[in-house]
Amino acid sequence: MRSAPFTRPTLVAAVELLEQHSQARFNQMVLRLGLEDEISSGTSLSVANKCVFLGRIVVQRAEAVLDTLEGSMTLGEAVMRCACCSSCWVRCTDCWSCWIEEYGRLARLRAWLMSIVASF
Repeated sequence: MRSAPFTRPTLVAAVELLEQHSQARFNQMVLRLGLEDEISSGTSLSVANKCVFLGRIVVQRAEAVLDTLEGSMTLGEAVMRCACCSSCWVRCTDCWSCWIEEYGRLARLRAWLMSIVASF
């Protein structure tokens, strides 16, 4: 587990990357993070709007500890890993090697986030 918390801008940037996901993929991530009671799985909310809710939760509770298939980690770390990993699963064991290279702002943002995740 990371000992120092991620900064607010870093967490917000990570959540912004998650807007690319489909409803089903985003809902699966929410379920894996244990946030299904706080973020609706219905399709009446867009993924972008669900990201707003996720961002608020993550910024407020970044240090909350989760039990994942990889062991215990903070909510902030789990979201960072999901943002760095194109398959967006908390169960991903090597986030920085399984993402697909993209071009433009998202690639630079993802590379920056990956460097932060790799530092712990």
